[in-house]
Amino acid sequence: MGPGADAQRLLSLELTGAFFNEAREIAPELITAAFSRLGRYPSKAMQPEPYWYGLILDTNPPSRDSWLFQTFEEDKPEGWEIFKQPGGLEPDAENKENLPATYYEDMMNGATEDWVNVHVHGQYGRSLVGRPVFEKTFKRSFHVTASDLIPIQSENYTLLIGLDFGRTPAAVIGQRDYRSRLNVLDALYIENIGLENFLSKHLKPLLRQKFPYNKYLVIGDPAGRAKSQLNEETPFDVLKKAGLQAVPAPTNDITPRIEAVEGLLSQQVEGGALMLFNRESTSPGMKHLIAAMDGGYMYKRKQNGSYDATPDKNKFSHCADALQYLCLGANMSGGSMQSQRREIQPVNYAWV
Repeated sequence: MGPGADAQRLLSLELTGAFFNEAREIAPELITAAFSRLGRYPSKAMQPEPYWYGLILDTNPPSRDSWLFQTFEEDKPEGWEIFKQPGGLEPDAENKENLPATYYEDMMNGATEDWVNVHVHGQYGRSLVGRPVFEKTFKRSFHVTASDLIPIQSENYTLLIGLDFGRTPAAVIGQRDYRSRLNVLDALYIENIGLENFLSKHLKPLLRQKFPYNKYLVIGDPAGRAKSQLNEETPFDVLKKAGLQAVPAPTNDITPRIEAVEGLLSQQVEGGALMLFNRESTSPGMKHLIAAMDGGYMYKRKQNGSYDATPDKNKFSHCADALQYLCLGANMSGGSMQSQRREIQPVNYAWV
């Protein structure tokens, strides 16, 4: 029998709670069926006072494209919580006193990196449809803050805004602090909207609300210098008309763009990350950007098992592209950026 027949059997039950072991191997429709039968026993006639009822799952970490990852790391429905056991080699690893001294080290012998990440380190497995672009350099626990990143509200600390154009525009807002760290403060990602509406209804109100005392400069996709076939207006013309000062990134080639991000991810300052990301609860855009960094932005797997040479154009690529332009801008302390800044000075939003 398949999951459908099992789900039908579950629908006849009246449950207080249910427990699924190794949930990554369970069809999601079975979880849904069990969830719908909770809190039905005992009935109010039997137990008028409120009592606990619920669903408990345990599992080794699933792949990043599983329904479990989608539910617990991206959707995060109200009332659903995830508790992560420390990896087997971490100082606070559990149950080591009941295992052989080299238990986890022995497990690693001859195993693939992905298998070790899941079964030893307790990390999510590689996506079945692709390989994360930043799997070697981005670590959520190291690069994402546990508390809010506070912007330096000063004209002397310019906000840099990486901007990706198109019908799904995305903006990533960052700032170099006094330690030279690049703090990624916020992000915007809106589907199926024109640039003018994106700027007037989303980006400019965000700047006004969260960063009213800063100067800022947009670093945009160089392709934005091309004129529209409809009105001879370029995206950079639209930015200028909206009062947003902007310069094109030095390149649109994917390799230096990715290298600009990885160069910052791989460096440290005073024992911490040189590039920090505001926690994902900051905004939906920040949540989307972190999901992109944590595996959503990927090289797609081919049928022969190899991977495409360039990242897949999916829902995560827009924020990832905007971050790349931000990092290119943050790295340009001289040369073309300096010459462009002499002509186009960052301005304070209050002046627009």
